[in-house]
Amino acid sequence: MSTTIMSHSSRKLPSLDWIAFGLGVVGLMLSRVPGPGWGTWVGLLGLAIFGPPFLREVGVINDEDEYTRRIRWRAGFHAALVVGLLVFLNKVLYPLIGSHPVAMVRKVGFFPVDFIRQILILTFLFSYLIQYWGAPKGVFRLLLGIAGLALVETIMKLVRHNQDQGIILLSMLGIVSLIVGAAFFTRWRPKLGGYLLLLVGMFFLVLEIRTMTIGFPEEALDMRLRLIQSATVFLMVFGTTGISLLKSDPEEKE
Repeated sequence: MSTTIMSHSSRKLPSLDWIAFGLGVVGLMLSRVPGPGWGTWVGLLGLAIFGPPFLREVGVINDEDEYTRRIRWRAGFHAALVVGLLVFLNKVLYPLIGSHPVAMVRKVGFFPVDFIRQILILTFLFSYLIQYWGAPKGVFRLLLGIAGLALVETIMKLVRHNQDQGIILLSMLGIVSLIVGAAFFTRWRPKLGGYLLLLVGMFFLVLEIRTMTIGFPEEALDMRLRLIQSATVFLMVFGTTGISLLKSDPEEKE
């Protein structure tokens, strides 16, 4: 990692970004609540992520330096690259399900627009924050954030269904605990933690490839596609954080 990034790893986000982050969390949570206005909350999430960069790009606000501008542009390139890859894979992989009766009627693909939009937001956010804070601190904070959001979303689902689903809650608590443990482990041993996260990402890549190549029974198409999309998200999260730690300078300060 360059000395420029090393010297900026302890930066604090501008106030506008923290406000946008709060709005994004609210939008993310409310978008999980079914109802006629769920699309509005998805829009709030997008506004929170891309609103500040847009205002800076058009010159309405001017609170960033050359370093911040450069990593914002790079994060945008990463997001465009990943979206382009998913669009390309949609075309290349479609023959695997093109003859499926459900796919022919509904014209479904592996990665629908809503999913690609989600990956766009995640890629931009991860790239920007990891560059801004530096890999050790950025990965640590992102993993803790993921654990917190997963726990809140699970609790919301249980309340919404109004059922006693203690097993689901205990399972999610176990997953959240593992993510929190991984966060602190990567802070303690960044390089070893990077290998661990990358290994987890490769597991989801193998799972994704395996799911694509074992066939798509008619009654299980939607479930199989959701599994592939979930594996893609986990691959992106753990693969990105793992590679970031492995590429970081071992002497980078927190």
